Amino acid sequence: MKKFLNADRVLCLSPHPDDIEYGTLGVISKFSDTIFDILTISIGGKFDPSSGDRRFSECQSIYKNFSNVNSSFLLNDHTINFGYDHLVHMIESKYNMADYNLILLPPEEDTHHDHQKINIVGMALTRKDKCSVLEYKTPSTLETWIPNYFVDITDLLESKINLLKNFKTQAKHLYFTDNVIRSFHNNYQCSRRGYEFVEMFKIHRLYD
Repeated sequence: MKKFLNADRVLCLSPHPDDIEYGTLGVISKFSDTIFDILTISIGGKFDPSSGDRRFSECQSIYKNFSNVNSSFLLNDHTINFGYDHLVHMIESKYNMADYNLILLPPEEDTHHDHQKINIVGMALTRKDKCSVLEYKTPSTLETWIPNYFVDITDLLESKINLLKNFKTQAKHLYFTDNVIRSFHNNYQCSRRGYEFVEMFKIHRLYD
């Protein structure tokens, strides 16, 4: 059995198209016996000219390669236009948190305000359920964020890089170049232990 932290079902919150993909595609590939329900919250940052429906279709072009992924979208709009309570209500109307062993969130320690906002929304979603909570690393994660769980994706990194090329709207950004993607997956302590490339997480709560 290949399950991520022994979870049958994981809810993944992605503030924008490409966030959860950039941070966790290796885990999704590696743990094929876990179902990942991926909810992309918005079409992108309000002042990002690449935001729009095309970015949703880029996500869909990636997930046609996975049998363990259900991908859906919450807003054809920007996260900044909605309050915390409204976002929590919309997600709770769509998903029953009791169905999930684990939720994946962007970091609270992040330079993007939308990432911070969805982190708070995700914490509110798990306020009463026995649901483990992990943050995944994003390219805008602050250096003060300290991961405490690492998944070796050395054998999967090149296929991940190729899948990320589906985000043609983001190709001009430095963090979508091959060298930067490889650098994003480096961790010195992990490399000392034989893990050349890893995806990084911070465990907040973990229930067995």
